[in-house]
Amino acid sequence: MPSPETVAVIDVGSNSIKLLVARSGTAPGSVATIFAETIETRISTGISQALPSLTEAAMAAGCRTITELARLAQGYQPKTLRIVATSAVRDATNAIQFIELVNEATGREIQILSGAEEATYIGKGLRCDPQIAGIHNFIQMDLGGGSLELIRFAHGQIEQALSLQLGAVRLTEQFIADRDAALSAETAARIAAHVSERIASQRLQLRAKRRTAHRHWRCIDRHPRRAGRAKRADHRTALPGIAQRGDHRTQSSH
Repeated sequence: MPSPETVAVIDVGSNSIKLLVARSGTAPGSVATIFAETIETRISTGISQALPSLTEAAMAAGCRTITELARLAQGYQPKTLRIVATSAVRDATNAIQFIELVNEATGREIQILSGAEEATYIGKGLRCDPQIAGIHNFIQMDLGGGSLELIRFAHGQIEQALSLQLGAVRLTEQFIADRDAALSAETAARIAAHVSERIASQRLQLRAKRRTAHRHWRCIDRHPRRAGRAKRADHRTALPGIAQRGDHRTQSSH
């Protein structure tokens, strides 16, 4: 019998497809994870093209992964199971073909999130983490394969939520010809200039307020084989851990 408190979400990302089965946590506004699974599928090959499209192989692999994750989710009898897709599917010219393929295999619809919806949901999900309940003013940077989400919080509320086409796979395809070679200083500078220009164009308020004594940065590498590795730019004590989403997350607290 379905549990009225248990829900499941499958997140179809550019690099990986994730399943989260969860229910309300004990702390107000928190979420308790029952089961989570991540399968690297990388459906986003070719995402940087002028007319990006999902390859037949990528769609088949993505469909198989979603079908398997849906099967795993049903084992927990969730009241609701939703499938959402982000940058790779959002930008693909043949997204409808992929949606129909998954619908035929699972009987379920995929909801494609807009960039603003993706950034906002990331921010709302972050606020469910009780470990950062006492942090009210910060900037969250969430790096996926296809896009970079920037979410600015003030007084515990989302004030800005942006999604930019600056994902790791997209930038790699645009700037790096040989992924096995060491990154040259020239290429790194070109990537940095491109990212800085795009972020500056969005007028995101990145500066700390005058009364701020210092600012925290934290980077979490969320690649499955390197998960949990974190570093701080100012070498002060790390902030508490935050829920995983995709590939790389940076947090600035001010």
